[in-house]
Amino acid sequence: MAEKTRWNWRSMISFSLLFSMIGLFFSGVFLYISPSGRIARQTGWEILGFDKGGWEAIHDLFEFVFVFLALIHLWLNRRAIACYLRSRAALTR
Repeated sequence: MAEKTRWNWRSMISFSLLFSMIGLFFSGVFLYISPSGRIARQTGWEILGFDKGGWEAIHDLFEFVFVFLALIHLWLNRRAIACYLRSRAALTR
């Protein structure tokens, strides 16, 4: 039963990583196409109701969530990663 619970956590973390990566991508694109800070403020630049500062905050939030989830993902898959690294090291001998 514990193995099934761990698998549910793994799949939930993986899906959340995908969601945060998509959020990072879109917020990064919006920040890339935005004008510089002073011009964005003077012109009242917005996309989807958020100004440049709002998109920077969203991007930062997705960054922190992504890093946090990536660390959990690595922890949950540490045995598989160690097994893979051992098998790769054995091939190079």
